[in-house]
Amino acid sequence: HADRGVKCEVCHKQMPPKTPTNETCFACHGSYAALAKRTARKDINPHDSHVEDAACTQCHSGHKKPRLLCDQCHEFTDMRVP
Repeated sequence: HADRGVKCEVCHKQMPPKTPTNETCFACHGSYAALAKRTARKDINPHDSHVEDAACTQCHSGHKKPRLLCDQCHEFTDMRVP
């Protein structure tokens, strides 16, 4: 987000900073349904998952290397997480 000019306080609403909630992410990125539609052309759609109500931060992190929650049980070697 910083590379795109998004200031810290857009995602971190509290001080000291806390992990953003899904609602914070959805304010800019839409709902899981909207995200699933945007990623529908991928071989495996990570936003159309059997994992119910996963926190966005389980895969995406602004400060650490992103990780794919699905890989805890599966091996999707070709999937890139931004």
